[in-house]
Amino acid sequence: MHWLRELLNALNEESFSSNQIEKVHLLRGQLELEYGLHAQAIESFSTVIAKHPQHLEAYFERAAAYFESGHFEKAIEDFLHYDSLSMSSETKLTYTDITAIGLGIAKGIIKGTTEGCVDYIPEILHSCFGL
Repeated sequence: MHWLRELLNALNEESFSSNQIEKVHLLRGQLELEYGLHAQAIESFSTVIAKHPQHLEAYFERAAAYFESGHFEKAIEDFLHYDSLSMSSETKLTYTDITAIGLGIAKGIIKGTTEGCVDYIPEILHSCFGL
């Protein structure tokens, strides 16, 4: 792993985009975590987070590195931050949207029940008369 760190230090970051540098640091951290180099992985993920504070994967990976190194409180903190970021990045439903969904379900239930009754009540009545 030492060779990877030296290679990355030798790279001229100015010749790469911010997105490319972010990916390199993230991949380096993932490799370090895979090889049990938890302190180095935490450092790599922290580099990504410092430059991109909304980076979901970096928080999740750093939480795993903290957990593996026995820093459970920091792992929980990062995972909760990851969770809050992932929830805020999704499209939130408004009260109107939820109401519309509920009404749509209710209309579907009523329509299905009505169609079922129209189809089956005559058969049930016919069966009753046959008894």
